[in-house]
Amino acid sequence: MTGEQQAVFVNCFERQTLLENYDQPIPLAALREIEALNKLKEDESSVYSVFRIMVLHPLLAGDPDPVLIARIGTGESEWSASWHLVSRWGSSLLPFAELRAIARSKVVAAIESAKEELAHAAKVAKVCPPHRWPSRIKGWSNTHEVVDNEAIDVIAKS
Repeated sequence: MTGEQQAVFVNCFERQTLLENYDQPIPLAALREIEALNKLKEDESSVYSVFRIMVLHPLLAGDPDPVLIARIGTGESEWSASWHLVSRWGSSLLPFAELRAIARSKVVAAIESAKEELAHAAKVAKVCPPHRWPSRIKGWSNTHEVVDNEAIDVIAKS
């Protein structure tokens, strides 16, 4: 896979599951590809090593169907291996341009959400000193925090 393909698939299909832990139906054609990969994995005379077979799938039901990928290399280290697209099925067979648009919209939504969280945190920081932030705002050890109702009220009103 190219870097762009990998980025698109990882953003369209946020969850990565090892094949042996994937519990959803897999089409027969994809199962045949898996069988071929397993034979390659067991073939000691092969120059290729199959390190990992993964299913990339969406977090929510109703999103595009999964993509099957494998990490294949020529050495003994997985770090020298590269990801290869093995199979796509169902709605993941959309043209790559459409998958790219889906991935882009998910990335833009994540960025917008992060910007909103940062804006809220900045607003809270202006009206309430950090030593009075509730733990859900601090996001770090609560060993030195002082949380009182007044601080929570200030944050709730902001």
